[in-house]
Amino acid sequence: KFGVAAKEKLKAIRVNVEAVSIGQLDRVEVVVNGRTRRTLTPTESHRIAGTFSLPATESVWIAAIAIGPEDPHLASELEGRKIGAGQFAHTSPVYLLVQKRPILAAHREDAHYFARWCDATLRAWQTHVLDTPSAAKVDQLVRKRLDQAKLVFLELASVL
Repeated sequence: KFGVAAKEKLKAIRVNVEAVSIGQLDRVEVVVNGRTRRTLTPTESHRIAGTFSLPATESVWIAAIAIGPEDPHLASELEGRKIGAGQFAHTSPVYLLVQKRPILAAHREDAHYFARWCDATLRAWQTHVLDTPSAAKVDQLVRKRLDQAKLVFLELASVL
């Protein structure tokens, strides 16, 4: 269970978190705009619960992540994690708009990551381009779009 309660003109929001599992739990991380803001530890080996307040000064998204210890019977490659990695659950985000302002959750390091991603994508693309007239047009378009995207991310990084 994950809940956020807020009313108009409140200076803080109350966050309620409860994770219950048949397997052991290590922690629950409360994530605000992509950053862990609070870590809760078990109240019992299979349960983590807590309530706390966060300032309501800006629009945000909030989610909770439950994480368990390594266990040979939990997690699978279908989840993109190695077998035995333990439990992992992630809530959908709850969105809080303060005075109808947009959520600005970008961080400078995220923008730099995606600028580097554009470079890596271009390098990968270059290994697959065919030497034909029709491929040359597509190649030109891909390069142009990746260059444009990289410029957007670098500009974003400069203002964050």
